[in-house]
Amino acid sequence: MNGRVEGKSKNLPMEETPAWLELQEGIWKNILQRLGVEEILKTARKVCSTWNRICKLPSMWLVVNMPNEGEMVYHFEKMCRRAIDHSRGELVDINLQHFADDKLFSTLLKVQKFPLLEELSLTHTAITVEGIEALGRYCPRLKSFEFNKSLYMGSAGDDSDNEDERNEEALAIAKNLPTLHHLHLIGNREGEEEEEEEEKEEEKEEEEEEEEEKEEEKEEEEEEEEEEEEEEVKGEEEEEEEEEKEEEEERRRRRRRNRRRIIFLCY
Repeated sequence: MNGRVEGKSKNLPMEETPAWLELQEGIWKNILQRLGVEEILKTARKVCSTWNRICKLPSMWLVVNMPNEGEMVYHFEKMCRRAIDHSRGELVDINLQHFADDKLFSTLLKVQKFPLLEELSLTHTAITVEGIEALGRYCPRLKSFEFNKSLYMGSAGDDSDNEDERNEEALAIAKNLPTLHHLHLIGNREGEEEEEEEEKEEEKEEEEEEEEEKEEEKEEEEEEEEEEEEEEVKGEEEEEEEEEKEEEEERRRRRRRNRRRIIFLCY
C-alpha cells in the first residue's frame, strides 16, 4: 500500500476575468484623470497594458497642471515634456510652477505649437520677454494669461532695472498677445497696483454691505418696536374696554338691586 490517496478528479472552474477589468475606456479615463501628472507618468501607466494605452491618449492631456513641490528641476522638466508630447497639440490649459524658464518654455512652444491653448498660468517662473514673444507666436488662441514673476529665478538688479524689465514685459504682452480676454500679473508693479485696487474695491463693497446690513437691522428693530408699541396700545385699549364693561355690568347690578328694594318698600 503506498501513501498516495486516489480520488475522483474534480472539474475546477475556469478563472473569471475580474469585473473591474471590463470597465469601459471612458470610465478608466475619468478615474485616471483624477491623478496628477507625476502619478500618471511614474506609476499608473505601468500598472497594465490597458492603463498604459489610456495614459497615452491625447484626450488625457487636455489639461496639464504641474505645481513643482520639491522635485529636481531636470526631472520635472522631463515629465513636463512627456506630458506635452502625449497631448499631441490638443492641450488647452497648462499650469507650470517653480521651474519654467525661457529655454524650456520656448522649446516646448516651438516643438508643440499649441494651436488650441486658451488658458495659461505661470507661477514663480523666470519667463522674460523672449518667452512672451514665443507665446504669441505659437499660441494664437490664448485668451487667459496669469503670470506670477519668480521671486528667486528672476534677474537681480536695482529697482530701476526691475521697473524697466516690468515695462518691457508689459509691452511684450500687449504686442504679442492680442487675443487676451483675461490678464492677471503678480510680482510686478502693475499687478500689485491692480491687486491693491481690487482689495480696496472689495473692502469698499464689504463696508457698503455692512452699512446696508446695519440699516436693515435698524429698520427691523424699529419695525419690531412699532409692533410692540401697537400691541401695548392695543392691549391697553382692550383692558380699558374690559374695565368699562365690568363697570357697566356693576352699574346694572346696582340698578337691579335698587329696583328690588323699591318694590319691597312698596309692599
